[in-house]
Amino acid sequence: MNPLGKAFAYYRERGGLALARRVRHGIWHRERYIIYCKTLSIQEMPPAHQQVLFRTAVANDVPSIASNWPNHLTYVGPDVESVLHTRLQEGDRATVGVCRENTANLVFMAWASKRDYALLTLLGGAPKPAQACVKNVWVAEPYRRQGVAAVGLGHVERAAQDRHIDRLWAFVMPANVASRRLFERLNYRESGTVCFAETLGRKKAMLNQNGFQKRLRLCSTGTVVP
Repeated sequence: MNPLGKAFAYYRERGGLALARRVRHGIWHRERYIIYCKTLSIQEMPPAHQQVLFRTAVANDVPSIASNWPNHLTYVGPDVESVLHTRLQEGDRATVGVCRENTANLVFMAWASKRDYALLTLLGGAPKPAQACVKNVWVAEPYRRQGVAAVGLGHVERAAQDRHIDRLWAFVMPANVASRRLFERLNYRESGTVCFAETLGRKKAMLNQNGFQKRLRLCSTGTVVP
């Protein structure tokens, strides 16, 4: 039995089915994001960076990504490499930046996901392969405020265009002022907000986009139920 099932059984045993159901619908965790969007146009290859080399990650890069980026991946669980391999196999693409003097040193990471439920269902309606969601943008501390993120996202956009993606979305927490300024500087436009509320065994979302509000319930696999 999974942890959620165990918790449900625990409260049912001590307080009956009614208590268990109340607990099931209680909100455990809530996250709010500002939505940014950019329609891609024909662009030249992004400029080179003096200290960082950028490229698209492949399966052989997974061990290096997992070992260089542990603090940013703790939320995926203990088997980080398995999660990263699954991401790549299911269509996600990662852009990595490594130090020119030591290519084993990972200094930039960003994922472009065509399967992210928040993109494909909340924003795009039915799944649209011409769109993707930018996620997990990260720059190593010694390389921040040196233009690494801006150049790296340029490579993400170029790689997206090579896959015939013409629109990118990004979700940013309101308190992350640096990321908000970065996307605005790169001509991503603010396109609304989305709030995810995690309950026992499922997630719910409230989308507020251009004055239009919509409530959705999301199961664990990302399927949306109006």
